[in-house]
Amino acid sequence: MQKKRPHAVSISACFFLIMGLLGLVLLTFTVWRISSPQVMELLQAQFEAKYTSLTFNPWYFIFLALTLIFSMFSLMIGNGLLKLQEWARRWAIYISCINILFYLLLCYFIKRFNITMVAGIFIFAVIIYCLSRPQVTEQFQ
Repeated sequence: MQKKRPHAVSISACFFLIMGLLGLVLLTFTVWRISSPQVMELLQAQFEAKYTSLTFNPWYFIFLALTLIFSMFSLMIGNGLLKLQEWARRWAIYISCINILFYLLLCYFIKRFNITMVAGIFIFAVIIYCLSRPQVTEQFQ
């Protein structure tokens, strides 16, 4: 039987590819901005002052590294979905569940629920639904 990629899989793959590309663009812009001479002088002054200012936070660089990792992983998932690889379908569902949980926890801790959070929860719920349907899962076998 010839494998035919459902439209929902193509749309989900494009979504993951766009997420990965946007993450890399954001990372590139952030690193470019940090590496400007004025910012480097500010960071060096704060580092020499033994982190007395709250504007320099070493966790910021860990966040940049995690952004790089998750962006690359999103690109891999998107590529895997386009090639109908089972591991990509499973990971797309896992990542979508984690993102829904993240949005719900964020709503709980900030005590607000805005349109961005609703849209995020909706998009990831649709991805889970589309990738879990029997007609779609049989294409990944």
